[in-house]
Amino acid sequence: MNKLIKFALAGSLIAAPALSFAEDWKFGIGTGLYALNIDGDTGFDTNLLGTVDFDASMDADELREVMDSAFGFGGFAKQGDWTILFSAAQMELEDNVSGNVGATDIDVDVKFTGGKAELAAVYDFAKSGDHTFGVLLGLNHTWQEYDVDISGGASFKGSVDDSWTDVIVGVTHTYPISPTMIWSSRADVGSEGRAFIDTGITWVLSKSWTTRLYASATQYDYESGSRGSSDWYKYDATESGVGLSAAYMF
Repeated sequence: MNKLIKFALAGSLIAAPALSFAEDWKFGIGTGLYALNIDGDTGFDTNLLGTVDFDASMDADELREVMDSAFGFGGFAKQGDWTILFSAAQMELEDNVSGNVGATDIDVDVKFTGGKAELAAVYDFAKSGDHTFGVLLGLNHTWQEYDVDISGGASFKGSVDDSWTDVIVGVTHTYPISPTMIWSSRADVGSEGRAFIDTGITWVLSKSWTTRLYASATQYDYESGSRGSSDWYKYDATESGVGLSAAYMF
């Protein structure tokens, strides 16, 4: 299973609360498969060598080749017009990439550990026919760590890490296509340059089980410190893909 990308994002479960209209609390938890693609670059300061920039772009097939492990889950708690969403995920990658230190080309053996956790609340503020619109407010925390061994025109061995928290604000939309099929979408932006969009179809398999096919994309435009300083760190990338999740409701 370590060759599968097993991210469970909050967006993969956003449709599930729409299945319950009762005043009693309703809960759900689930996980799934996600074919992740990354397009962008990252950079950090190495103290001894100065700033290092390298390409972080990989498609789903390339990520499967370098993935050591991945796990994730998400869930919700709902009562009336209010829904609480939570999720967490982490993955470990190991690869050799090319980069540069100034004008010097280098080879980088890198082990990457990255994860995210989110807690958010959604309030359904408007209904029009079968359409339901919600407003979302929450926190999304991201952490990344690189263990690097640089060789070539320069050498360095050590670890670099950073983490940041976005205050996120967004909107949600759900629409029941049929009694057993629901279309749901979500879009939000964060205080540290994060932007997220998700849309998909949920199928109600039984009273307790649902599954969802969806597509999502997250844009990161994060930079801490200033280039040349010891605390400089940059992650400028888009993470996107399609996923299939399953949720148990109780």
